[in-house]
Amino acid sequence: MTQPSNNVVNQDDEIDLVALMFSLWKRKWTIIWTAIVFAIASIGYVFVTPQVWTSTAVVTVPQMKNIVNYLGQIQQYTSIGNQYTKLPSYLFDQSWLFDKFKNVLLSKEYQMFYLKQTDYYKDAIKQGKNPHQILNELFKDIKINKFDPKDVPVAFNGITVSFSGSTPEVAQKLLSGLIENADHYAKQNIFENQVARVNDLHAGLELEIERIQENVKAAKENKIQLLEQALQIAKKAGIKNYQLVGETNGHVGVNPLLDDNLLFMLGEKNLMAQLESLKSSPYVYPTRYYQIKAQLEALMKLTDNDKPVKFQTYTYQDAPSYPVSRTKPKRAIIVVAGTVAGGVVGVLIALFMNAVATYRRKENMPE
Repeated sequence: MTQPSNNVVNQDDEIDLVALMFSLWKRKWTIIWTAIVFAIASIGYVFVTPQVWTSTAVVTVPQMKNIVNYLGQIQQYTSIGNQYTKLPSYLFDQSWLFDKFKNVLLSKEYQMFYLKQTDYYKDAIKQGKNPHQILNELFKDIKINKFDPKDVPVAFNGITVSFSGSTPEVAQKLLSGLIENADHYAKQNIFENQVARVNDLHAGLELEIERIQENVKAAKENKIQLLEQALQIAKKAGIKNYQLVGETNGHVGVNPLLDDNLLFMLGEKNLMAQLESLKSSPYVYPTRYYQIKAQLEALMKLTDNDKPVKFQTYTYQDAPSYPVSRTKPKRAIIVVAGTVAGGVVGVLIALFMNAVATYRRKENMPE
C-alpha cells in the first residue's frame, strides 16, 4: 500500500514541474519585457550617476639625494656649535623625516585645512553648496593605507594614498596637492625645530660673549685703579723714575711688575704713561671672543629665510596616477546585474500570474 502512494506523489511532482515550465514559457514575454525594462533603467542609472575617478600614489622614505641639503645644514650646525651641540642621531635618519611627513598627511586637521584651500572646494562654495557636506564628501574620497610588513619587506616603509574626483584631472590634482602640501608643512615643522635649536645656541653664545666683555671691562678698570693708586704712592715717595730691579748688596731685588703692591716702584713717569695708554686704548678681547663672533655670524646664515634649504621628506615609489578607468559606476556590472534582476523579477511576476490564474480556474470549476 505504501509503495503505490509514493509513485503517485512523484508523478504529481513531475507533472507540476512540467506545468510550471509551460506556464513560464507562456508568459515568456512578461519575463523578457521585465528584464528589458530593468536593463534600460540600469543604463539610465549609470549615465545619470556622477562618475568617480581615482588617482593613486605610493610614497616611501626620502632617498639620500633628496635630503643632501638638509644633512648639510645639520652638519653645519654641529660644526658651528662644536662641543656645545650634541644633536640626537635620529635627526640624520631618513625614516624620521618620513615619519614627520606621515604625521602631517594622516592628520585630519591638516586634511581639512588642505581641502578648504583647494579650488574644488571654493568653486563648490560659490555654487551655494553646504560647506560641511562638501568636506564630508571630500574626506570620503581620501584613502591612505600603510603597507603590511607581512606582505612587503620591513625596510620598505611606505604608504599608498588615493584621492577620488569627478574627473581624472581633478583626482590627480587633488592627490598631488595633498602630498606636496603635507611635505611643505612637515619641512616647516622641521625648520621651526631647527630654528629653535639655533636660537638656543645663539642665546648661549650671546651670554658667553657678554661675560667675556664684562670680564675684560672689569679687568681694565681694575688695572686703571691699581695704576692710579700706585701713582699716588710714587708721588708721595718721590719716586720719579723706575727703580732698578736685581741684586743689591748681595740681596735679590724685587720686581714690581710681579706684585701689584709694588707698582709704585715703576715711578711717576712710567705709571703716568701706562695710565694714559690704558685709558685711551680699546678693550683687548681674548681669541674666544672672536671665535664666538664668527659662530654667531654663521648661525645667522642657517636661518636665512631668503635662502631656504631645499629637500624632501618623502620619495614617490609611484607618482599620482592619471586614472584611465572609472572607479564608479561600474557600468557593465550594473547593467548586467540590472538585467539579471529584471529576469528574476519577471519570473516572480509570471509565477504570481500563474498562481492567480490557477486559483481562478479552481474557483470557476463546478462542485
